[in-house]
Amino acid sequence: MAIERFANNAATTLSAAITSTTVTSLTVTDASAFPASGNFRIKIEDELLIVTGVAGTTFTVTRGAEGTTAATHASG
Repeated sequence: MAIERFANNAATTLSAAITSTTVTSLTVTDASAFPASGNFRIKIEDELLIVTGVAGTTFTVTRGAEGTTAATHASG
């Protein structure tokens, strides 16, 4: 069982738009407030994503967690 990690009030912005609902990686401008490894959740607009991996400012994600719908998202 994977351990879920937490960070209180972590926030950042997307450095590039997510233009497809099937994209499984995204890049943020600053990842320093987030756990250094995967298995934590993020919210972008109305979509919940599970971050399964972290490499610098790139997150590998599972889209549409907890019944939310994968969507496109603007940068910034």
